[in-house]
Amino acid sequence: MSTPVLAKRSTRLYRPIRAVAGKGRLRPHSFLLPLTTALALCWVIPTLHAQLSEQQILELFSEANQLFRQANDAANVNPVESQDRYRRAVLRFDRIVLEGGVRNGMLFYNIGNAYFRMNDIGRAILNYRRAEQYIPDDRTLARTLRTAREARQDTFEEGQSAKVMRTLLFWHYDIQPGTR
Repeated sequence: MSTPVLAKRSTRLYRPIRAVAGKGRLRPHSFLLPLTTALALCWVIPTLHAQLSEQQILELFSEANQLFRQANDAANVNPVESQDRYRRAVLRFDRIVLEGGVRNGMLFYNIGNAYFRMNDIGRAILNYRRAEQYIPDDRTLARTLRTAREARQDTFEEGQSAKVMRTLLFWHYDIQPGTR
């Protein structure tokens, strides 16, 4: 009994693929060198940044706190300048975290406060949550986090076209989903 012609054609389709794969043969461990090089670079590059000395960290912290206080004082008089000073304070606090390697609950709390004052509620909550990892039983932090969560806006207003559709298709929205 001979094999059908269709089967012969299907086997021929696989032959060129095997031949192509055989020509450019990969060695079993040829991917290890680029992979280990990439991993080594990912490990070395972050350590190449200049680490901050303790004196530099204290100076940055002092500058950030001073900018934060100046922003609080300018909040009612000049809101634009106040926002700029909060932003500059956050940059200094972030530099302490990133380059100084400082991980501290009060530092994250200060960053959260600056973001909260800039009305960036999402980043404020993020930093309050980071602070919560270091100081979980702090009542002030818990109260501030609760206030930030209440201040976030989770709902969005319906657009004008959605209101028109609800008006025109009122019967569709009034009928229960099971009876539609």
